[in-house]
Formats: sequence, C-alpha cells, structure tokens
Amino acid sequence: MLKRMLLLLFAFASFASAQNMNVAESAKQPGDPLRYTITLDAPVKGAVTTIILSFSLVTDVQKGQEGLQQDFSLMAFKQISSVQYQVEGVTPASMSGTYQLKQIQFRTSGGIRNYEFPTDFKQEVKLKIETPEKDVFPKIKSVEPTR
Repeated sequence: MLKRMLLLLFAFASFASAQNMNVAESAKQPGDPLRYTITLDAPVKGAVTTIILSFSLVTDVQKGQEGLQQDFSLMAFKQISSVQYQVEGVTPASMSGTYQLKQIQFRTSGGIRNYEFPTDFKQEVKLKIETPEKDVFPKIKSVEPTR
C-alpha cells in the first residue's frame, strides 16, 4: 500500500514537473496555513521583536469582491538560528487572485528595517488565493454636502 502511494506521488510530481507546475503552488483557501523561512547573511544586532511579511494583490480586482482586502501581512515568527527566522499565519479571506511578497520588515528595540522586493531580496514570492467570499458592502449611490 505504501509503495503504491509513493509511486502515485512520484507520478504526480513528475507530471507537475513536466507541466512546469510547482506542487507547492496550489491555490490557498481562507484559513490555510502559510509558512515562510527567511535567511539573512548575518545575525541581526539586537533581539528581533517583530517580523512582518507584507503581501499585495498583483492581479486584477475580481468582480463581486471589490470590498475584500487586497493586502495582508503575516507576523507570527520564531527564530530558528542566528540567521534564520520562520514567519507564519493563515490565508486571509481576501480577494481571489495572485499576491506577491512586497516587503519584509524587521524590528528590534534599536530600530526598524524594511526590505523591499526586488531591491533588497530578489526571490519573487507569489501566492494564489481562491476565496468564495463576496463583497458585503453595497455600492455608494451618492455623496452630497449637508447644509
């Protein structure tokens, strides 16, 4: 049974590779776990108090989802080594589409450092989200001054 499961997994991975797909790139649903590892080229001076990974929608706004969020951040982190940190969270109920990691922020008691894509890190980290959520806000009919 285990041998058969491994063969099926290998066959799927081979098919995905042949189709230029990454098995890890499957679309996420709201509530799915997200986890990223950041490796620095040297230790941070001082204790890191906060790490924020900021993602932004890079595809078109989805019709019917206009009021859903188009940006989100992950902030729960743990230090793995002197130069490695793991940041995690869950996929939010944001607009369906592709999101890109745009900024990583490190904070210590001594300061804040923003790392921007593609200036400070070159890896293009993208995430596809599919959500059934719809916009709960009606359209604005008018805005007029009141006397």
